[in-house]
Amino acid sequence: MGRWDRAVTPVVSTILVVAIVVVLATTISVFLALVNH
Repeated sequence: MGRWDRAVTPVVSTILVVAIVVVLATTISVFLALVNH
């Protein structure tokens, strides 16, 4: 199970980072859309 945890941890970290980037990108896109209009 130790190896499984070590293998899963980087994946979870990557998913969290990607999720944060997506949220930031969406927020910026909405902000720019509101500013342009």
